[in-house]
Amino acid sequence: MTPRTKALGDWLASDRARLVVRWLTTILLVAAGTAITWSYFSRPTTLKVAVGPAGSKREAFVGALARSLVEARAPVRLKLVPVKGSAEAAALLEADKVQLAVVRSDEPRIADARSIVVLDRRSLVLAMRGDPKAKLAAAKDATAESPESAEDSTATMSSFAPERLAGKRLLVAVDELGSNLALVRRLLAHSGLVEPGISIREAPADAIATEMAAGRADVAVYLLDPSETTTRATIAQLTEKLAGAVLVGGVPSSEGLAAIYRDVASTTLAPGVFGGIHPSPAEKITTVAMTDELVAESDMSDAIGAQLTRALLDKRGRMLAQSTAFELEAPPLDALRRFMPHAGVSAVINERSTSFLEKYSDQIWLALFAVGLLGSSLMSLGNRLGLSRGSQTAKLLSEVDRLGESIEASTTVEEVDAIRRRIRELARAGIKNVMRRGLDANHPSHPTHWFEFLDEMAERRRSEIEAASPSPPETSAPLRSVLGR
Repeated sequence: MTPRTKALGDWLASDRARLVVRWLTTILLVAAGTAITWSYFSRPTTLKVAVGPAGSKREAFVGALARSLVEARAPVRLKLVPVKGSAEAAALLEADKVQLAVVRSDEPRIADARSIVVLDRRSLVLAMRGDPKAKLAAAKDATAESPESAEDSTATMSSFAPERLAGKRLLVAVDELGSNLALVRRLLAHSGLVEPGISIREAPADAIATEMAAGRADVAVYLLDPSETTTRATIAQLTEKLAGAVLVGGVPSSEGLAAIYRDVASTTLAPGVFGGIHPSPAEKITTVAMTDELVAESDMSDAIGAQLTRALLDKRGRMLAQSTAFELEAPPLDALRRFMPHAGVSAVINERSTSFLEKYSDQIWLALFAVGLLGSSLMSLGNRLGLSRGSQTAKLLSEVDRLGESIEASTTVEEVDAIRRRIRELARAGIKNVMRRGLDANHPSHPTHWFEFLDEMAERRRSEIEAASPSPPETSAPLRSVLGR
């Protein structure tokens, strides 16, 4: 063994080396705990969202939105929970099995929910056979009148009057998102259009044109988004099947319906929005619209609601580039509606300014609590590992107290000698410690004085035992002479 290797081995066996190893172990444990804690508290918030039906454009859009949040490393993530439709999504949200749900604005099965974003806005459109000559004459008459009269005439033509729908057979389209029959019946009942005065039934959306061409229905009723390409294809198919002009309009009293029912809103569709050689519609349409919305329970924290809203609205441009079928817009703050905006949405839109302490007060208190907890843990760990001087002193005092009790309880000379050997070991360790600290040996707090006192106690106890014994053994040297004092 070389001298350098021997020196290294001696150093590793020394108290200083053990102290260094203890501190390194402590530092590594603290670093690992800090990393785990930071990873836990900085991880993204994952929210379950109920959306369906499976395979629908709605589910595909929310799935694409969830993937975009992952790619952008947003602070919130979405985990899809497939459901059959809006009713089941609302039930899961009410049962607290999900944090979010995509539901229709006319969904009655949910009591308390707040809107995060509006995903889609679908308008209620009615279509029937039209007389192009009569339509052209009406347009000429409207042009010949004053501007105010022309505007009134256009407004009248933009929706089907109740007398025009009376006695008609209405066929309501069932789309991929479910039935719209209940909604149509409720809205038409406002104008007195109820069965048996009219006939209302439903059929698949792709079968409406065939039913109309066969003469089994008079009016087609669609709930559709005008911005979708499939909407234009639907109206084009109806025009082709009927082989003639198609009159497109909205439901009667749309503004009155919007004022009564909070789950629909009055809307207008621009002329020619459905396309075609002869632009359809020929004039502005006034009707009602229903929304599909991403909603959350009202007790969702404002911070999470704001983070989610900001993350979703930041993706609006990207999502519109992928699909024009969904709008992804914030709900209006100043309108009474079925699902009022979440408080987090209001905070994002209003850009509320708060001071640093107001904004981060919760985080500051948590950080102070964590620092205090970490400090207490380090002190406790340091005491257990013997890393602090206070810990060493406490151990030494505890050992001195125990040795004093052992001296009083000893009954044989051998026990006393074993105690005196332990006193000498502690004395040597104490001398090394005070030498490192630079403490004066004559100072009253010098630990050597404690061990001298203990040794004197042990010597007196040994003398008592020897006096009671017929053949006392050889007496060991006192501690004072061993220590050279």
